[in-house]
Amino acid sequence: MKSLSVYNFENKLDTIEEIEEIISKMMHVPPSGLDKASSGFIPFFNDVNILEVKTESFKSFSGKVKISTKMLPASVIKEFLDDEIKRILIEENRNVGKKEKAELKEKITDNLLPKAFVKNNVISFSIVHDFVENKKYILIDSISENATGIVLRMLLENIKNNEEVGLSRLQAELPVASTITKFIKEDFFNDLDINNTNIMTGTNCTININCNQEVPSIVKVDKINLESEDVLHHLQTENNLITKISLVLNKDMDDEIPFVLDEKLNFSGIKIKYNKVDDEEHDEHLLKLKAREIIMINELLKLINSVYYNLLAS
Repeated sequence: MKSLSVYNFENKLDTIEEIEEIISKMMHVPPSGLDKASSGFIPFFNDVNILEVKTESFKSFSGKVKISTKMLPASVIKEFLDDEIKRILIEENRNVGKKEKAELKEKITDNLLPKAFVKNNVISFSIVHDFVENKKYILIDSISENATGIVLRMLLENIKNNEEVGLSRLQAELPVASTITKFIKEDFFNDLDINNTNIMTGTNCTININCNQEVPSIVKVDKINLESEDVLHHLQTENNLITKISLVLNKDMDDEIPFVLDEKLNFSGIKIKYNKVDDEEHDEHLLKLKAREIIMINELLKLINSVYYNLLAS
């Protein structure tokens, strides 16, 4: 996962058989005819619908959802519509009224939809039970509200006893933008006596100027020390806040996880190293996938715990 949306998940769903039952009900079918879009589960790998991995510290079920959308630009519809209106004007010597124009537009759209190009987007997800913290999450490889909404809907609609499903977006104890801004101004990340999170700053951030305005100005800082005078100058005004920042989770000198955190607690730009697994020889590709999945889930749980329960609870 390079992006990450995190949801608390309270449900007894805990076996691969239960997950497989959900998956089987909503396998992906490409949009056809007048369908504008379709979504459904696809196999994680070959004939494996769900990848299950288990360690001493967690258990996870990982799958994939495919979202197919027909691309029919408004400009294309307008071009066909203009041509039809011109034809009517020339051949029938009359103007097209508002109601007829709407009907023509709908008819043109229906004619073009079956021929439209289909754009596919595959979203990965993992249902994770963290044994160490005794917490359960749904992790989704997207920060798009539309994409995450589709994945969650497909999972939850088919869970038996869905009245027992407890789902909530994971929230930090402190507001992200004001907290990160305060940390930068107070040089928190460089003070190892108080910063016990192993999180350090990167070299990029986005500052919203006058956040209380309806449309604040934006300053993008790129490839400089975020504790420098150039950045601090923009933060002198109370209503100027950092709304997106690049950070690094340092576990040791050779093991870092760069990521970007925004004010909505979305993670993006996550870079996890799989060197050890990729260097090893595996008889089966599935074994390699499981090894990579173990590393990924383990690193994401460390990231979640460091940011949510440590950094933003400081």
